[in-house]
Amino acid sequence: MAQPAPAARQPLAPSEQASRPDQLGRSLRAFERRAAAPFDVESVGRTRRGRDILLVKIGDPTKTPVLVIASQHGNEATGFQSAYELIGRFTRDNEQVDDVLDELYVLVMPLVNPDGYAFDTRGNTDFTAPPRDSRDCFAEDGSVDPALLNQGRGVFSTQYDETDEYSYDVNRYHWADWSQSWQVRCNPDLEGRHLRPRPEPGRRGQGRTRGL
Repeated sequence: MAQPAPAARQPLAPSEQASRPDQLGRSLRAFERRAAAPFDVESVGRTRRGRDILLVKIGDPTKTPVLVIASQHGNEATGFQSAYELIGRFTRDNEQVDDVLDELYVLVMPLVNPDGYAFDTRGNTDFTAPPRDSRDCFAEDGSVDPALLNQGRGVFSTQYDETDEYSYDVNRYHWADWSQSWQVRCNPDLEGRHLRPRPEPGRRGQGRTRGL
């Protein structure tokens, strides 16, 4: 299947140049060099188009973790900019930063959907996704209704730029255990376009999560 061409974005304002997505790794590592508190930048994965998904870890990992995930929707740039500015604040040596880090271990993913950002689209760039069908397959008691299985339900995709192609809406896929996702539970036997994606490695810790 032919891949859509990336949409053109408007030029960035001068104040936004430092946080350009294509320079994000370099900018975050510059923060790392000047940060007063413990500060680490890690690539926790790569997109299907080879872009790093970066995680910034700030403070003491024995403290209560709080995770900020930004720009799950690639066409919502303000979350990325806000998360970048938040990271910058934590490089400062002041009482306010110390007060926060006395209590929290701050984890920030400033651009969790870099492919979607580059394409200026809500979803990622897996254009093999089935059409969206956000209906579930459960009975009133929460059990699976056998009559509703293998119908393509539980797929949270998003249409790409008024075409007949769909990609996955990252903001709707938060299951720590992929086998418990609606998409898999509602389609145990249905083969086809990524109805049973490979689960991503990872684990869920104790703490709080905030998405932008």
